[in-house]
Amino acid sequence: SELKLPVILHCREGLDTIIEVFDEYVGELPQGVFHSFTGTVEDVKRIRQYGDFYFGINGIVTFKKSQIPAVLPEIGIDRILLETDSPYLAPVPNRGKRNESANIPHICRCVALHVGVSESECSQITDSNAHSLFKI
Repeated sequence: SELKLPVILHCREGLDTIIEVFDEYVGELPQGVFHSFTGTVEDVKRIRQYGDFYFGINGIVTFKKSQIPAVLPEIGIDRILLETDSPYLAPVPNRGKRNESANIPHICRCVALHVGVSESECSQITDSNAHSLFKI
């Protein structure tokens, strides 16, 4: 917060604890990203009460039983970052293999479909989101 750097949070079944910490820093929280986000619409709403966070979406979005596609419209394309979580969580059609940046187009295609934009728009917007968050 003092350095005005974005915070990167990896939250797996710990949102209540993160919210407790957030309560101690109301008004002081920097912008950030919930990396490898797998939460619900309710989780998105809770997080938004504390700040203008981005949500990192990776290969999980392409999995057959994933609930993330249904959450994407609530997040909105303007707050999505595409990520790999390399070497893990490779998207379909490469599930089970080593993940790498070359798989981002599979993730982009799935996200674009569920938020109602073209792949090109999804790529441009999510790139812009990353540039904005990381000030690059």
